[in-house]
Amino acid sequence: MKYRIDFKRLFMVLLAVFLTVVFIKICFRSCSNKDSDNTGASPAPTVDIPLRVSFGLSGTPLATMEAEATLSTVHTDKEITVYNHRTDELVDMPLEEYLQGVVAAEMPSSFNLEALMAQAVAARTFSCYCILHRGCGSNEAADICTNSQCCQAYTDEVSDKVKEAVAATAGEVLLYDGEVIEALFHASSGGSTENSENVFSAARPYLRSVISDNELGSRQEGEVRFTLEDFAKMVNEAYPDAKLDSAKLPAMVAVESRYESGRVKSLLLGGVSITGKQARKLFSLDSAMFELMFSEDEAIFFTKGYGHGVGMSQSGANGMAESGSGYREILAHYYTGVTISEYTLPQER
Repeated sequence: MKYRIDFKRLFMVLLAVFLTVVFIKICFRSCSNKDSDNTGASPAPTVDIPLRVSFGLSGTPLATMEAEATLSTVHTDKEITVYNHRTDELVDMPLEEYLQGVVAAEMPSSFNLEALMAQAVAARTFSCYCILHRGCGSNEAADICTNSQCCQAYTDEVSDKVKEAVAATAGEVLLYDGEVIEALFHASSGGSTENSENVFSAARPYLRSVISDNELGSRQEGEVRFTLEDFAKMVNEAYPDAKLDSAKLPAMVAVESRYESGRVKSLLLGGVSITGKQARKLFSLDSAMFELMFSEDEAIFFTKGYGHGVGMSQSGANGMAESGSGYREILAHYYTGVTISEYTLPQER
């Protein structure tokens, strides 16, 4: 028995199937675009925001969003009250904007970007610590001020590089046992930083002495000279019990002891002994890491480092960055046992 294929009928069946499929697709697209058609707006594009899974300085994982919009929403809308000690004005500004001026004033913009990023985190941490714990000593109505003798230095002249450093670390602070630390820093260490209790009253577990032997930038060495007469007069006015005789200074003045860092712990001045910190203030020295020598007519201080020496050495951070260290590695070196995490100041303070 022979079968005949009706090509006409087969063509009609296939055409019907094709038209049915097209019709179904059109209906599906129409339904999926219904909301957009009703509002007259284009469908919102899909944006992939990369999630950077980074690790804290003690190995704690930290998930941070790299999208600038997300960071600005979370952090930069937190306004603080800043006292401008130059103009005697109170100014409300976002914390991140204030930090741009701090980093620009506290560290040269010529420093390596990673060093500037480390400075941004340290300055942000120190700012949050001050706001949370002690406020501003220059103005009770302010959270913080622009006076480096009270809070931190500040300038309105900010480079793009500094802005990049602050934005790249937006919201990040240093924590120890979950608490914001007092992130002290200084210009240069002279080769070793100092334990906090040797300079300030409190022993902080995260402010321990560390080696800082690759320092680039800032003043590394200094020299201060006095005539023998001026030296004796200055000391006797400040400490009457010293009773220094300008003709006998080499026999009456000597460094009695030093800390392991090399900074002077105790300096004998005739009938009194003072700390290296007191000597630094009295003689306006760059640091308490000094040698004192006498010539026939002069007393000469030779100093190493610049600043109190506690916490992060800025020139040390720059040296580490130039050698390839990232800002997190820099912070891990200078602040013992800390973690880094995003942080937002509470609304009520």
